[in-house]
Amino acid sequence: DRGSIKTLSFPATVEFIPFIDIIDNYFENLEEITVDEENQYYKSVDGVLYNHDLTELIAVPRAYKGTLNLPETVTNLDSLKIPYAGKLTGITFSENADLYFDGYVLYNKAQTIAIKGINLKGDYVMPETVEEIGKCAFADLDELKSVKVSSKVSEIAYGAFFDSDALESVELPENLQAVGFTSFEGCDSLKSIDLNEGLTRIEYRAFYNSGLESVSLPSSLTDDMHQLVFANCKNLKSVDLGTGLTIVSEGAFAKCTALEEINFPANITEIDDNAFMGTGIKTLTIPDNVIYVKQNAFSDCDSLKSVVVGDGTETLRAAFTDCDNLETVYLGKSITDMEYCFTGCRSLKKIE
Repeated sequence: DRGSIKTLSFPATVEFIPFIDIIDNYFENLEEITVDEENQYYKSVDGVLYNHDLTELIAVPRAYKGTLNLPETVTNLDSLKIPYAGKLTGITFSENADLYFDGYVLYNKAQTIAIKGINLKGDYVMPETVEEIGKCAFADLDELKSVKVSSKVSEIAYGAFFDSDALESVELPENLQAVGFTSFEGCDSLKSIDLNEGLTRIEYRAFYNSGLESVSLPSSLTDDMHQLVFANCKNLKSVDLGTGLTIVSEGAFAKCTALEEINFPANITEIDDNAFMGTGIKTLTIPDNVIYVKQNAFSDCDSLKSVVVGDGTETLRAAFTDCDNLETVYLGKSITDMEYCFTGCRSLKKIE
């Protein structure tokens, strides 16, 4: 059970380890990394991993506690990799390092980059000098309640607030253009968020398994909403797809069990694979403008009882498999492909 592992040891023969994917994501209780003294590529100091000559910080164990004391040889901002490590209480570094620490957040000296929240609790107002949020900068902070993001930030970085489960409120800047990969994944206490006009991209699992109760997409978001963006949001009840989006992406709202209804505006032409799989939708109308409903788009919707498909829809391939309580379906005039569409729909009584 990797969740119980507290120490990870590497022998002298190891030459490369993909740390972001393996250590940070999967060993959440890891406290220490050790390396054989004969290893020519890596070195461990106080349970933290560096390259062999101690100029680059490679990985801080996710459950590492206390103060991180960087060797004086680590001076380059680009060498810092502290993606999660939410249990840190402090950090020390060489006076020659391009770093500034105010006791709560680690920045570069100019305070244009927020690198890592350390022992950050309660409410945080980001300095207006900040233009960039580092990867996983505020991830795994159990007592962070609210954040106001600097108006100069244009993108919420990869994993920026990942698994900060006490986070209740985030004020995003008006000029925000992108919400990155897993930015708010696992933010259980985040009930709502205002997505600004001008936002053009929401990346993979950005709000996955968060506490969101409602979502309203801006018209500026067209076709750059990635997979599983709002999937597994168990409290999500209300969704406004906006007027810009044309494709509901793969798995976008999958397993949002509290979502009981969805309306498709005139701009939606395609509902991708698994988009609403396992939701709580009770009745469904697919309007004429939706041409393609792809595989398992509404599969496993156990509360779904009736479906009306518009005259413009052409494809329904395996779209409603295993909807146990689906009873009636009204099909449009243009359907050319509905193979396996209703497989496993045991209660189906009527198709017209």
